[in-house]
Amino acid sequence: MYWTQPKSAILESIDKFQLPLSELQAGDKLSYLTPFSTVSINHDFSISKESKEKLLVNKTLEYEKSEILKVKKPDYLGESKWAFKYRKKTIEAKINDLEWLNEFRQRKITIYPGDDVKARLKIIAKYDSMGKLISTHYSIEEVIEVMPMPLHEQISLFTEQDLDSNS
Repeated sequence: MYWTQPKSAILESIDKFQLPLSELQAGDKLSYLTPFSTVSINHDFSISKESKEKLLVNKTLEYEKSEILKVKKPDYLGESKWAFKYRKKTIEAKINDLEWLNEFRQRKITIYPGDDVKARLKIIAKYDSMGKLISTHYSIEEVIEVMPMPLHEQISLFTEQDLDSNS
């Protein structure tokens, strides 16, 4: 069968079926009615986000660059992604620098609120056949350094001389 609609439109239609299917009980049935026929919908049918992405992706760009990222949420317990501020948006990135991660977990490296990390950031951008961005994935390949937030001292509106003369 030849599809005349773009893959994205077909996947959007499938998404519309997946929500009602997930709410059905064991004995429930869902059918699609057309003027010419009735089609029963398979209860067990689903497409994962990863599978949809694979169907849509036509081009992948992968590159690395050195960036300064503000640590928003570190992962203290497991192997999950960290949250960072990057170019005015929040991204999630897995840290693949196992040596640095091990030192962090052994408390040899500390991260405080407001700290930045200078890191080699790997970016994988995936596009569909029309050049539309489908997804962007980030990972930290190397942590170059932790950059502590500078401690700002409150600057007084008055000079020391003005404060002394009022005493």
